[in-house]
Amino acid sequence: MTAARARVDGAGGWSTARGTPVARIVIPRLRLDEVVVEGVSDDDLRAGPGHMTGSALPGDSGNAVISAHRDRHFYPLGRIVVGDTIITESDRGTVTWTVAKLRVVDAEAAALHTSTTPLLTLTTCWPIRYFGPAPERLIVEATRIDASK
Repeated sequence: MTAARARVDGAGGWSTARGTPVARIVIPRLRLDEVVVEGVSDDDLRAGPGHMTGSALPGDSGNAVISAHRDRHFYPLGRIVVGDTIITESDRGTVTWTVAKLRVVDAEAAALHTSTTPLLTLTTCWPIRYFGPAPERLIVEATRIDASK
């Protein structure tokens, strides 16, 4: 079993404790396949993409926010395009998403918003190949196109 396919043992399946796996994210065209951990602290993001605590889990109503470093787990996002497919797995089931919008914003700008419908937002520093602290953020918004348990 690869690390990206690992699940937390126990009755609840995925864990919600800081730094533990809460989901899996796959972007087939980019060959991205990562385990998402709870939290976005430096330690959490060293382990993998982090689910922003307090945001929805992928598949739930609301905005599910996942962030990762551009030079590690989200490096492939430099090639993402509108229309790409994203798949998430969690206790909420397997959900298929399509990239609906790409935005680049200033690093200090407020870029996240609430949603009453399922929304998946991926964030990383931008530009991908920038040396040093990046001046901007890439915001990828995806809408749910299918859900199954």
